Amino acid sequence: MQNDNRHTDKKLQELEKQSLPDLSKMDEHWQQMKTLLQPAVIPAKKRTIGRKRIIGWVIAAAFIGAVVVVGYKMINPKNAATTAVNPRTSRSVSKPGSSNDNVSSGKSSKPANEDPAKDPVTHNPVLGGTSSVKHTIAKNSAKRSKSRQVKDKSTVYQKQIFPLQDYSKDTLSNKQTSAAEARAMLSNFFKQLEKPAQQFTVSNKRDTIITGRDGTALLIPAYAFAGTDEVVITMKEYYSYQDIVTNKLNTLSNDEQLVTGGMLHLMATVNGKEVDLQPGKSIRWFIPDTTPAMSQMQLFNGVATPAGKVETDKRTKFMEGGSTYDTVPSYVRYNNINWIPQSRAFVGSYLYTGVKVLDLRDDPFKTQVNQRQKRTGFFFIAPNSELNKRELAKALKEKYGYDKVKVRKPKKDRRFWSKIFDASFGRGSQALGDSTWMDIRQAQTYRLPASDTMISTGGVSTYNSKSKAYKAYKALFNEISKNDLSKRYSVDIRTMGWVNCDRFYNQGPKIDYYVNIRDTAANYFTVLVFKNIRSMMSGSVNGNTVMFGAVPTGQEAKIISVGIQNGKPVLAVKDVVLSTRTINDLVFEPTTPSAFKQEVGTMDE
Repeated sequence: MQNDNRHTDKKLQELEKQSLPDLSKMDEHWQQMKTLLQPAVIPAKKRTIGRKRIIGWVIAAAFIGAVVVVGYKMINPKNAATTAVNPRTSRSVSKPGSSNDNVSSGKSSKPANEDPAKDPVTHNPVLGGTSSVKHTIAKNSAKRSKSRQVKDKSTVYQKQIFPLQDYSKDTLSNKQTSAAEARAMLSNFFKQLEKPAQQFTVSNKRDTIITGRDGTALLIPAYAFAGTDEVVITMKEYYSYQDIVTNKLNTLSNDEQLVTGGMLHLMATVNGKEVDLQPGKSIRWFIPDTTPAMSQMQLFNGVATPAGKVETDKRTKFMEGGSTYDTVPSYVRYNNINWIPQSRAFVGSYLYTGVKVLDLRDDPFKTQVNQRQKRTGFFFIAPNSELNKRELAKALKEKYGYDKVKVRKPKKDRRFWSKIFDASFGRGSQALGDSTWMDIRQAQTYRLPASDTMISTGGVSTYNSKSKAYKAYKALFNEISKNDLSKRYSVDIRTMGWVNCDRFYNQGPKIDYYVNIRDTAANYFTVLVFKNIRSMMSGSVNGNTVMFGAVPTGQEAKIISVGIQNGKPVLAVKDVVLSTRTINDLVFEPTTPSAFKQEVGTMDE
């Protein structure tokens, strides 16, 4: 029995060994599984291929850089040995092989100065690229950047230094047209806009009045010119923005701003030869504007200035801590007219206009008011009155509202006392009821209708209708409005040529105003036209920039610039408020002479 149990145990052990797996190599299998589950590692062979690609890119970049350097040396051999300054980007490019060689390393050079306004070496719109002056500016740029302007103690005019700003990055493309061609084309553009002249043939033996299409009236006295032959008067009128701007005129007197009431150009010829007024003679100019503002105007004579004249520059700036001064380069002014004041003002009372009326003035020698507040007027009747007492009393009563009118014939002794009465109480006691001549304004005050009108310069008797002077002036003024010229302002012109009706404009603080054309400004006509005052100014040119000196800050204006780009006329118009900010964003568009004239004419509406 015991043996059987042993045999059974042995069998069970053998069966157990047969059913259980062999776990002796389990740890080895587990290590193999861990190895299979780890992330894949890039083989060393692939890493070797990546390094070769990078090296290839570097070699290619170096080769391209070498080609660029060799090409630059071939194109510009003079500057290849030194560091070149690119005026468009202000970035330095060192010579290959030097210690500063950034081309082969693939690094871009850093700008010398991030702010172009503070980098005087890059581009100077004032100096126009003069190397010697640029060197001087570069030498002192650190000190100049601290003081950009000199302030006037008067607080009326704040002087400014021309801004050293680099706008060359935006220089307009004008490669197809040279500067000479652009100026010639611009000159031809404005020739098509010239104001047409008007001609009048007058006798030099008698007084004459001529009237222009735009309202000018000229009173030309007899023998204003030498000789007795007929005189041909040629006149051009400029009263509108359109006429003044399209004919390249301005309102400046020795750089001081003017407000204009109109301009004329006059020329006289006798037998084809140009002549001037005789000494002591003058022509009376009546302007069409009758507003009270004309009472402040005075006469200016125009003097033509040579094109491109360099004028003296009074602006200075502090250098070396303010101990010395450095004068800013002179501006080139392209104004064709400078207006010189003549110290003769326009007046509104040059002509005397007399009218013939039935004298019914409200000038009684006595008045009475009774307890019922009824008013009675006592008048004298003229000995040769066109009305009798009853008719005169009725006319005065109806005209002035008297309750009762008594009319008497004056006696000789009464005339004496009447004069004393006039002096004491300020009342007139002249005899009424007869026709008489009086000033038109007096007739209008009494509402007396005129039966006749006479205009004279004050030296002609209007009371004698049979005189030769009366007949001459009657014939002189019979073709124009009888009352028109007496309301106008006028002045004496003592020389032919350019004349102007102007006054100085000195209101508010003044500044210098800058406009950058982004092209050679001398090849453009650029003008500043004011909106609220009749004034237009052309500027001074330096490089790409136009400077308008001593303009009133805060005023609304238009910048109008005409030029030639790639053989075609272009126009830029911009509304601005005058300030110290430089304008450099003008947008030029194609134009024609007629379109330009129409655009400027909108300011007259």
